[in-house]
Amino acid sequence: MLLVFGGTTEGRRCAAALASGERPFLYSTRTPVDMPAFLGMRVRHGALTPAALVALCRAEGVRGIVHAAHPFAEQLHATVQAAAETLGLPVWRFERARPPRSIDPLVHYVPSLAAAVETLLALDQAPLLALSGVQTIPVLRPFWQTHTTYFRILDRPDSWAVVDEAGFPHAGIIAGPPDMDARVIGDIVRARAIRVMLTKESGVPGGQPAKIAASRATGVPLLIVERPVLPASFRLVADEAALMAAIAAAAS
Repeated sequence: MLLVFGGTTEGRRCAAALASGERPFLYSTRTPVDMPAFLGMRVRHGALTPAALVALCRAEGVRGIVHAAHPFAEQLHATVQAAAETLGLPVWRFERARPPRSIDPLVHYVPSLAAAVETLLALDQAPLLALSGVQTIPVLRPFWQTHTTYFRILDRPDSWAVVDEAGFPHAGIIAGPPDMDARVIGDIVRARAIRVMLTKESGVPGGQPAKIAASRATGVPLLIVERPVLPASFRLVADEAALMAAIAAAAS
């Protein structure tokens, strides 16, 4: 039995590959998601502590973990690392491709969300358009409490719950579907007189190229939060073929 952490485009790709290879797996996400009925798949949802993950792996007879969750799921990275070390399990990290670093003078990389807050406060520019995800609302509180800020979020009940829990005003929320192109972002920037934008280094699935293109088209600076460093014990795989080969090698 394999345990797959998903909830992403990469997670679905891993699930499809495992189903095609007739390898049974448990697909785990933090919140419920719609999934095709893949062969050999069972699903679960809910956050896990390291102890709970260890217990789950023992109960399910897990022999390896495929970690295909969001690259900025730092708490999950730590939880998976701790549980895998306790049980001696291999972790295959299905990592989304990173676009080449932009050398545009409008694009600036910062090492963390905390550093982004410090940079934004030092710039003292507003309004800010945060394209960094609903989970960053609490972290960016020191900025939006004193500067006009708009957050682009997915129009889902769980996203609105985060907004309300953080006490962020609904007037600053731009809710919509996950796909956004540079033109749509540019329209938002112009309509709200945005002076700075923020996003994460989330790759093509996270719309990073479109956000960079919008920055260039509008002349508005873009801060990009760099991906967190992964544990050295994670074994990186770049595609389905590499994943299946690594799993087969471990099982032999």
